[in-house]
Amino acid sequence: MASSSKHSGPPASENEQRDFPPTSYTVGWISALPDEFIAAQAMLDEEHKSPTTRAQHEINTYVLGRVGKHNVVMACLDDYGPTHAAKAASNMMSAFPRIRFGLMVGVGGGIPSKKNDIRLGDIVVSKPTGEHGGVVQYDLGKMEKDGFHRLGSLNKPPSLLRTAMNALKARYDFETQISERATTAFKLRQKWQKKFSRPSSQDRLFGPDYEHVNDNQTCDECDTIHELPREEREDPAIPEIHYGNIASGGSVIKKASDRDHLGKRDNAICFDMEAAGLMDDFPCLVVRGICDYSDSHKNEDWQPYAAAVAAAYAKELLLQIPPESVESLRPIQSRESILQKLRNIFCQSSDEKDSVQKRFVIHGIGGAGKSEVCVKFAHDNKNKFWGIFWVDASTTESVRRGMISAAQKAFKSGIKDVKDFEDVENVEDAKTEFSNSEHSWLLILDNADNPEINYEQYFPTGNTGNIIMTTRNHDCIKYGIAGEETFEKLDLEDAVELLLKSSGIKKESWDKNKAEASKVAQLLAQHALAITQAGASISQGIHKLESYSRAFRAQRKEVLHYKSTQGQSTYSSVYATFEVSAKAIKDSKKEGWENALALLQILGYFYRDNISEEIFTRAWISAFLLSTREPNDHITDLTMWHVNRLRTILPSQARNPEAARMSLGRARQVLRSFSLVSFDHQTSAISMHPLAHTWVRDRLQHQEQVSAWATASSILALSLTRTPYDDDLGITQAHFEQCFNLRPKLVFEGLPGLDICRILFRFGETIWKLENQQIHEIKSLLESRIGVEILPQSQNSRDIHMISCASLRKQKRIPEAIDLIQEVVTFDKKSNDKERLLESLQVMASLMFELGRRHECLNLYKKVFRLEKVLRDQFGTIITMEWLATSYDEIGQLRKARNLLKRAAHAEICKKWFLVTAFTPLFYELSNKYEDLEKFKKAIVCMKYALYTHKKALLYEHEHYITWNATLARFYIEDSQGQKAVALLQKAISNRESTLGLDNEHLLTARVYLANLYILLGHPQKAIPMAQEVARIRADTLPPDDKARIWSENELSRFLELSKQNKSQDGVYIPDSNAVSLDNLPDIDPDNLSDVQTPDISDYSSCEISDPSDDSESDVPSETHSLKPSRLILQAGPGVSSQAGREFAPEASSIRNSSSSEDLHPRIHEIIGTLVLQRSFSSARNHPKPSGHQDSASKRQRR
Repeated sequence: MASSSKHSGPPASENEQRDFPPTSYTVGWISALPDEFIAAQAMLDEEHKSPTTRAQHEINTYVLGRVGKHNVVMACLDDYGPTHAAKAASNMMSAFPRIRFGLMVGVGGGIPSKKNDIRLGDIVVSKPTGEHGGVVQYDLGKMEKDGFHRLGSLNKPPSLLRTAMNALKARYDFETQISERATTAFKLRQKWQKKFSRPSSQDRLFGPDYEHVNDNQTCDECDTIHELPREEREDPAIPEIHYGNIASGGSVIKKASDRDHLGKRDNAICFDMEAAGLMDDFPCLVVRGICDYSDSHKNEDWQPYAAAVAAAYAKELLLQIPPESVESLRPIQSRESILQKLRNIFCQSSDEKDSVQKRFVIHGIGGAGKSEVCVKFAHDNKNKFWGIFWVDASTTESVRRGMISAAQKAFKSGIKDVKDFEDVENVEDAKTEFSNSEHSWLLILDNADNPEINYEQYFPTGNTGNIIMTTRNHDCIKYGIAGEETFEKLDLEDAVELLLKSSGIKKESWDKNKAEASKVAQLLAQHALAITQAGASISQGIHKLESYSRAFRAQRKEVLHYKSTQGQSTYSSVYATFEVSAKAIKDSKKEGWENALALLQILGYFYRDNISEEIFTRAWISAFLLSTREPNDHITDLTMWHVNRLRTILPSQARNPEAARMSLGRARQVLRSFSLVSFDHQTSAISMHPLAHTWVRDRLQHQEQVSAWATASSILALSLTRTPYDDDLGITQAHFEQCFNLRPKLVFEGLPGLDICRILFRFGETIWKLENQQIHEIKSLLESRIGVEILPQSQNSRDIHMISCASLRKQKRIPEAIDLIQEVVTFDKKSNDKERLLESLQVMASLMFELGRRHECLNLYKKVFRLEKVLRDQFGTIITMEWLATSYDEIGQLRKARNLLKRAAHAEICKKWFLVTAFTPLFYELSNKYEDLEKFKKAIVCMKYALYTHKKALLYEHEHYITWNATLARFYIEDSQGQKAVALLQKAISNRESTLGLDNEHLLTARVYLANLYILLGHPQKAIPMAQEVARIRADTLPPDDKARIWSENELSRFLELSKQNKSQDGVYIPDSNAVSLDNLPDIDPDNLSDVQTPDISDYSSCEISDPSDDSESDVPSETHSLKPSRLILQAGPGVSSQAGREFAPEASSIRNSSSSEDLHPRIHEIIGTLVLQRSFSSARNHPKPSGHQDSASKRQRR
């Protein structure tokens, strides 16, 4: 907001200018013209240093200074009109949040009449008159048959300004003082003195029917006979002051007849062009010096003097107002005006969009209403953005999780320019998705309070995005390139109203309670959240309004006692109101209240938002099942100790989930009635304000904190199932992450160590599935307990080593992970536990694969296969056979890979109708193996069958389906069926263009494949334009180093090189003389493939490998173990991505214990279908086959 020299005026003082923060200024002064701005600066008693920073969207020029005892902000508009005035006022309020009122000071056109003897140099002040509030927008309405009908009205000036105006009006000889002040202000400024003095030209008023003569600026040639006679004033140099309505609109009035008509209609005495844009959102008084009569005779001779006398009046007005009266006013920056400011910044029409991203920061103390304003803005303007995404920015982990979730939601919304949501694995991926979006989105980073976090690293690039941050950290204001707003205490009037409303006091009784409410509001520092808490306590009948102050003071002493570090805090008032409510709950004997405080302590160790009651229900069910089991010492199992922690809030008499839910509901309702929590009935989720959430923990002594944490963590651990993948982790993830982060120091002291380890192990298992960085902390914490609660070389230490192995793997410390997993394998062999050995061997095989030790990986999968046969795990056996096939493929043994896939596809479990789609990847892989072996007809049969089963998986419209058709087209080409290949791929692309969009990445890749077909078949005239278009789109949307962009550009270069001989003299490409005709192409619809055959895999018995496990090694124990494995490694395997493994795992778990389709997970097709896509397209982005077309052609030529 640096000051510009564009309208710079004379300095107010020769002394060194002082520097004040933006919050020091309480009066806003707006001018429209440069002369008005200069006159305004001349009235300053002291000029301050100009602002040193400037918001990106700032359009104002500011001069800061003092008038009397008021610090004043002066701004000049960049153009005329109400819209520009409104924008300038909005920006001023954003830059200077403590402004209480404004002054619009400048020149105007007079409306003389018999009633109002207005002359040049006089002053008009806006005063409510008749039905108008002092300013009337003369062009706001519509003309009906019976005349003009006004639409709406404008606010009147604040009462403080009207009072000051009346005081000036009553002063004797005030007009003389105005004249003297206007003259004195410029005496020491020789450069400006003459210009701003009263002009020598005559003040002449002509009849309304007489137009100005010629184009001269002066009226020297106008006929004096048309001049209206007026009574001579005693002293023409002393301006008179007129009070009434000012007519404001968007055009200049230059016709006397229009002037007189509008003046009479609207009871107005002056015209201006800015006031109508200010009155509703910028409460102000309008002061105009008359410089013309709003007719054709207007000129600029009187403008400087008129501006000077208007400025002099404004200064006298300010001198009349005590500074303390200004402070008592509510800030102009009401919630509605802030919302309007946000709309001005973020909701501009498309032709006004900026070339850079817009970011706005809302700063202020907790509980001031920052988030509520964001909620309101997002709700009111949801149709202005393609998507609105809310991210909790309080911790690094919550930002990471929120950004990834937001990007995944963007994918699920079906927008074409967002990638597959499974590709969004980290913050950089998420930022890329938003940066590449062509749509306008809004990202709200809420609670960005952490001073240790550099939030700039989370901002996507590009100019289609909009970001709003809420923060308590003042340093975050630097991110607000579009502006910032500081939320402070409520003004007293709003605070009193909020207290009366939240107390449940009827409106007709407000007047008699306002005095007491004012005392309470001031006692609570006019803090919104504290007032809401106080109101809740009063509405419950715990305290009366008149006795609340006494109760508050008593609890405030408790606050200062229990938390000395908070004693001088900004939030001590809020904490004290919480304590008033907590004491009332504690002292009550009402039924159902006894568990409310216990529940409140537990909630303090959950994440503060979206605490689903389902968590408690699931915990209760797990507790019920645990109570029927024999106790054991396994770290994988929870115990009655955890169950008993749950019973502190869900009593043992709750005999079923519904009774438990009702008990929880009663406790929750008590907390809600005191506004300590909120509850969403649609999602059955509890939420807490951040301050309340912190207060809950702060009020506890250390041992109480340990106990509360133990209960909260036990409930969360009980709610976490031990399946390989949990569809419901979304409701618990944020909570167990937060609970782990909030664990008190010395948590193992005073609590049973093994039971704490069990909680941490359950967290570790779950966090591992989510690939969360907390796995490393949990690993270290658990390892530190080996030799304490955990015996070395025990089953429990073995399970901890599995967690450690997962951590090492995530850190890419593969050799260390292999050393550790070898110890685990050795232990499992000695313990004769087949299921755990199966798990550890799978981990070891996948680690060997990652390290590039392919042969060792192959041998390990053979052992896994043999072990799964012993355990009769059909589903696991099929998956392992696929992994084995991939391992053979990696070492170049293609036939063995093919034969294994044929054997897997022939298995009885693959023939069941309810699993046919589950094994689509087998046929996809088998088709590729046939291609590698140059058995193209069999490859076509397998690929068509894969497409058929893929369609049955209800994933028919998925964008990846296009790539499968490109693969089938490639097989047709390699089988010398070029016309079928072209027909298939052309139709597949045209079928999907309407649903995926022309710039979809999969369609772009398919077009390059189709261009390859055209080249191979001798039609460069079709190939090259298509390849050029793809290269252009990717050059416009992708960075230069993107693999897809590089590949498409390389393919285009290759096409151009191959087709040089097909280029005519005029530069047009022509078909090859030996081109395959593309006329009369076969009618192939890839959406309805005909003659689909079941692949013939009946000859699997003649495969070269009779049994994948037929090696001489045999170190598998002969007896099974009854314990369940922790199943940490179902993601493992070179053939399946980690995400696919997680998606597959629940179905594997179900099928292992099922003998019929009725026992299967009801969503098997949906989840298996996800695996199909993950499995089949894991390499699609690398475009492994483009050059293969030419290679295949060469092979055929050689053959």
